[in-house]
Amino acid sequence: MKDILLKRLDQVCEFFGIGLTISSCNIFDWNEIPSKIKFGVYIITCDTLVVYVGKGTVRDRQKTHIQKITGAFRKAKDTAGFKMLREHTDIEAYNCEVYYFDCKSAANASAVEGALIKFLNPLANKETYGEHFQGLSGKDKLKFK
Repeated sequence: MKDILLKRLDQVCEFFGIGLTISSCNIFDWNEIPSKIKFGVYIITCDTLVVYVGKGTVRDRQKTHIQKITGAFRKAKDTAGFKMLREHTDIEAYNCEVYYFDCKSAANASAVEGALIKFLNPLANKETYGEHFQGLSGKDKLKFK
């Protein structure tokens, strides 16, 4: 998975003319992510699947994503993409890895996030979840290619 992400990230960085250093950790090790990353972009994966691509203060965002993946809500609000993810996949939060990097500016973060959503087609993003879960109902499970 990391090789695929690095290839796409290299393409995005080349296109936008920026350099980024990627780091990763298990989603439950969010406290390892530097709190100083304010204009970060992150990719949440589970095994070979891209679950979500987001931007912002990476460390703080992972706490809410754990709630969204597990359905154990405290402060986070549910979204349609994560609801469909919980209903139609067997993804376990403990198997989720977070790849993250500091884009240094809001403009870079927005550009990189949008490009990665387009290229990686994550399962739970609002822009892409409909493509994955369309036509599923009840207890139907998503079939992965």
